[in-house]
Amino acid sequence: MRSRPASEYVIATLIVLGTIMILGWAVFGPASFVALTKAHPLKTAFMKFFFLGTFGTILKSGMMKKDWTIEYPLEQAVVWGFFGIWIAMAFTLFSAGVDALIAKHLWFPWFPALSKSFWINVAGGYAWSMMVTHQYYDRLVRTRWCNVLSIDEFAEEIDPKTTVAMLWKTIWGFWLIAHMITFSLPEEWRVVFAAVLAIALGFLISFNAKKELAET
Repeated sequence: MRSRPASEYVIATLIVLGTIMILGWAVFGPASFVALTKAHPLKTAFMKFFFLGTFGTILKSGMMKKDWTIEYPLEQAVVWGFFGIWIAMAFTLFSAGVDALIAKHLWFPWFPALSKSFWINVAGGYAWSMMVTHQYYDRLVRTRWCNVLSIDEFAEEIDPKTTVAMLWKTIWGFWLIAHMITFSLPEEWRVVFAAVLAIALGFLISFNAKKELAET
């Protein structure tokens, strides 16, 4: 196992502090938080996931391995940041798309937030593709960005039960409900709520893994 340099613990600590600051700002300074999000939607999406998404990974590592840091935390944070941009764009795309379907009478007008969650997660495949793609980039970070196009090697390494069965259950048991709540919120709050969901998902995955380990 690779020994962790002290710098990685320092970066992990800064990630935790940054997460606390962002959540504190959202709670105690919502007006300025919303104003900055409106002015710079993609930049703020990057920063929200840079900190909160990485914090979710640190939380999962701490609960599962009792190791409250992660390998190459700065690189993992940058990957999370770009996923934040992807997620912000996906929310805008699917929200506008479902609204257009409803306006053209191609989709029923009831429960629009649930409809948007259904389209982004089930019909659109966002949750599955996002989670699997993030697994792939996690692997690239661990292997120091070797064999970037080695999709076959990645497919051989991943656990089919986790990638297919668990993700499918996660879509129906977590993402569908979670994103229904997300699309019920004002647009400016959706990305930060999605980042909080990344923390919640990290907790749920680690809790489920510990439960399964205890039962074996």
